[in-house]
Amino acid sequence: MGVIIALVITAFLLTLGFVAGTVAEKNHFKRLDEREAVNRMTLQTQSKIFLSPTSGGKTPTMIHSETVIASDYFKNFLSAFRKFFGGEMKSYHSLMERGRRETLAKLIEQASGMGYNAVCNVRLEPADVSGAVTNPKNKSVMVCILGTATAYDSDVVTTAPPVKIEKPAEG
Repeated sequence: MGVIIALVITAFLLTLGFVAGTVAEKNHFKRLDEREAVNRMTLQTQSKIFLSPTSGGKTPTMIHSETVIASDYFKNFLSAFRKFFGGEMKSYHSLMERGRRETLAKLIEQASGMGYNAVCNVRLEPADVSGAVTNPKNKSVMVCILGTATAYDSDVVTTAPPVKIEKPAEG
């Protein structure tokens, strides 16, 4: 009887983790889509060469943004299962995507708040801040993005395509 109760509690907690994690993740993606739609007129490029900054405008400056996103219990369970049997841990793809998109949105909002309309030389650096190597039960993603905020004439910004961080291919 005790085993059945333990299994029921485990199944309930996994289901709760799945539902709560899925809802939180979908809401975060929705908010990111809204923020990216607002910021789509800000030029983003990985180029080290500045196109044609506004003459007499603001001096380009380096900016950075960081985001830490923790995993939910259901993803931790899936990764432990996958680690035992082997294979790619697909449950963490969306975690990395959310981290990249959130950090880039924060970087663009920071540049816009400072009066710039472009971010060039964008560099992304992930890091393990949770100690997942030494404590595998604690998983989170930290993403740091660096870039140079600058101001361009409006015709340069509207004609240059923004950098889009693609969703990783599944397979």
